[in-house]
Amino acid sequence: MASPKIVPVTDAAFRRALGRGREAAEVSSAARAATYSKRHDTVVIRFRGGELLEIPRDRIPELAHLPAADLLHLTISPLGDAVRLDKHDVAIHVNGLISRTFGTTPFAQAAGKTGGSVRSPAKAAAARQNGAKGGRRRAKAS
Repeated sequence: MASPKIVPVTDAAFRRALGRGREAAEVSSAARAATYSKRHDTVVIRFRGGELLEIPRDRIPELAHLPAADLLHLTISPLGDAVRLDKHDVAIHVNGLISRTFGTTPFAQAAGKTGGSVRSPAKAAAARQNGAKGGRRRAKAS
C-alpha cells in the first residue's frame, strides 16, 4: 500500500480555512453551552440564537450510564457542533443528537413546508415554464 502524499499547507490556505471556521462558529444554530440539570436529570443545550433544548439524560446513550457528578463538566466543541465530556472521551454531534432524540420526520416535514411555501422570482419563472409545457403529468391509474 502506498504512503499517503503529504501536501504542505500554505499560510494563505490556512488563513482561509481559519476564516471559514470562524464563520461556521458564528452561525446562530451553533451550540453555545451545554449544562446538566441534576434536578431534572436532563442535558440543556443553549444555542447562539438564544434557543434552549432540554433532553432527558436517559435518551442519550453516551451519557445515560455515567455518574451525574461527571456531567457537570459538559462543554461544547469550538465550532458549536458537538457536546463534549472530555473525562470520558465523549463527543456527541448536536445534529445527530437532535435527530436521534426526536427523529428526522418532523424536521424533514418542516423543511419541506418551508421550501414549498417560498415565493421567489426563480420559482415563479420555473412554474411558468412548466405550465407552458402543459403542467404536471397526470398520475396513471393503477
